[in-house]
Amino acid sequence: MSTRKLILTAVACGLAILLSGGAFLLRTARHRDELTVTNAVVGDTRVVSGVSATVRSWRRGTDQIVAVVQTEVPSSGQPVPSAEMPWTMLIGTKLAAVAPTALVAGEVPCSGLAVPPGGSVTCVLAFTGVAGSPFLAFAINGAQAQWRLAP
Repeated sequence: MSTRKLILTAVACGLAILLSGGAFLLRTARHRDELTVTNAVVGDTRVVSGVSATVRSWRRGTDQIVAVVQTEVPSSGQPVPSAEMPWTMLIGTKLAAVAPTALVAGEVPCSGLAVPPGGSVTCVLAFTGVAGSPFLAFAINGAQAQWRLAP
């Protein structure tokens, strides 16, 4: 193959990449509202894949962040096998690991709790790390809601 053909092929490939990138950006711009996750605040309830999730309260300890959350499944919904699993925390730019915590009187840990259809569970989650702005997310079946835990 001659040098001229190789150069023309490279230019054609470059143009194809530019066109596909431009088409992707246009498509993304048109659906921007669908791609944006709005942050709820403590006390707000969000419905994710038919399951209601609420962050009731939260507190920052010396080495962890503790959140009181509620998960509710309608009577016609699918059970949530673990009240702990759908919840994750992002602190700054890192995912925080779930950690055991000392509970205040009356608090129940989410670990090991299931939420049956028609059931509701209010429980406590603790995550390691405290530096940075915490966001708590609830995700099921590819859908997600998130809460900004403001001081």
